[in-house]
Amino acid sequence: MATISDLLLEPEFRQLHLIAGEKGVYRQLSGINVIESADLIPFCRPNELLVTTGIQMKNNASQLEELISKSFEKKVAGFIINTGPYISQVPLTIIQFANQNHFPIFVMDWNYRIADLLKNTFQFISLKQQSLHEQQSDEKLLYNLIFRYDQNIFRTSIPQQLEKRGFPKGAELGIITCTTSSSSKNSINRYTAIIFYEFQKRYNYFLPQNITINSSS
Repeated sequence: MATISDLLLEPEFRQLHLIAGEKGVYRQLSGINVIESADLIPFCRPNELLVTTGIQMKNNASQLEELISKSFEKKVAGFIINTGPYISQVPLTIIQFANQNHFPIFVMDWNYRIADLLKNTFQFISLKQQSLHEQQSDEKLLYNLIFRYDQNIFRTSIPQQLEKRGFPKGAELGIITCTTSSSSKNSINRYTAIIFYEFQKRYNYFLPQNITINSSS
């Protein structure tokens, strides 16, 4: 599942400014919803990113505080405040609450359209889900290739699956493993992008896999 931190890496969301709850950007993101009243929180779902314009609050700080508090209790992913005529600024009490509870709070200027934000977020989540599905499919293929290729049912299907991914029929296959030195406490995940880049320069076809290595010392 996508996370808030994944979202922040995309240029389509550069209008979002994180003002509190930075330590909570690891939260998973499953959807986005517009909410204008604390009474409607029961209709929201956990892991959604909520947005409000404050149109029903008209700069009433206590109502905004209640909305943020109940959203946190609902275990949503984070909250976007559309600052403008109805919410001119975010109260310090909300910033303190968000920092204490690691609850990401963003502000977005009134000039940006919420409709565009919703569309971009839905597209982002959809692409993330598709990418995850493809990654899981590749992981399953690699597992079957290594551990179950001697079984007749996979001996016939694996070559077909490889061909769909661009591997020429009858091509010689190999497995490459990469690890950090035993004295290093750094996970190899730090170097994943570099490794994939070098592979792309050298190999025409490969199935990249992420493996976490934990140091015992």
